[in-house]
Amino acid sequence: MVRAPGPSSRAWKANLASPRSAYAAPAALMVTAMVAISASQASAVPLPGWARPLLLGAGIAAVLGCWVTWARAATGRSGRVAIEGGRLVVGEHEVPLRGARLRLASWQIPHVWLNQGTVALVDQGRAALAIAGRDHALGEAPSASPTYRIDATLEAGDFADFLRELRSMLPPPPAAAPGAAAMEIMLHPSTARAGLRSMMPWLQTIAAMCVLGPVLGIYSQRVPSPFASGAVAVVLVAMVATGLYRTVRAATRRPPPSFRMTLADGWITLLGGTTGAVLERDPASEVRRERKLYSAGRAAIRFPMVKLRFRSGRTLSIGALDDRFGWPLKVRRSWWTPRYAVGGPDWEALVDALQLRSDTPDAPISSVWQRHSPY
Repeated sequence: MVRAPGPSSRAWKANLASPRSAYAAPAALMVTAMVAISASQASAVPLPGWARPLLLGAGIAAVLGCWVTWARAATGRSGRVAIEGGRLVVGEHEVPLRGARLRLASWQIPHVWLNQGTVALVDQGRAALAIAGRDHALGEAPSASPTYRIDATLEAGDFADFLRELRSMLPPPPAAAPGAAAMEIMLHPSTARAGLRSMMPWLQTIAAMCVLGPVLGIYSQRVPSPFASGAVAVVLVAMVATGLYRTVRAATRRPPPSFRMTLADGWITLLGGTTGAVLERDPASEVRRERKLYSAGRAAIRFPMVKLRFRSGRTLSIGALDDRFGWPLKVRRSWWTPRYAVGGPDWEALVDALQLRSDTPDAPISSVWQRHSPY
């Protein structure tokens, strides 16, 4: 039974996310740096001799300022999440709980797009707040699409306590569509295919500049006027700015999952990432598995991966991109990055379903959360 919000007060220590306005300064500094550096290097732009070094120095200073302000905005700040007098308070923001609805979603971060935990979305019409629980396994079908926009982050234990409090005060989340409880298997961000997909807008921009650059150069030589030179510079800067915008937008746009996987009643079901069609359905005991260690990029840290082989012959290599997980160092190392990856909570579920958590000599460490050293 849902009870009305009362006067009781509960508070949890949290990391508060920076408001979106905090990212305006880094964006403005990046645009300023692009314009200043491009103008300092463009011979078609008529400038005094002293102006070019000054513009170049201003562009470099703007790049450093962009990095500093972005790092401060991305780090966030310490604060608290509280339920006080029938209100949900997150830093300086609050939402009345009377008449609000609760939805649960997977928490993902841009570029990586792996499940990092659970997000509780509290929506009260005009106001809404999103509180994420790091490493929290939802254990049920989500009622909202995955999101990366959050207002605060709680540790897994505090988030479970916070979620129990919310559930007692708000109506239950709406029922999700069938099959939505499946974990999402994403393309590993270290693979060449994932890197090419994220950089495709910028590569297209470079190709366009290689084609239009000579044409604009010929035009500025045949029409020797300050107006023509200025127009060429404006076009080049606009192309670079557009390419940067498209690249950033592509990096913050969530790609579809490669596969979905359900682990229930001793069965492993592999579904299509976009179609949801059943591709494989085998008992977990009949799916062959091989443990390996791999390194992502040039990192010295080794991450665990498991290579699955279904009865049909389909092979799937899935890795964890988190140094809190690991196999014993005697496990053979793979010189190739796994093609797919899952987040921490999903890796835990996968290890349990494959019965790889045991204390036998030929098994992985008893706690996959244990830190390990590759040396």
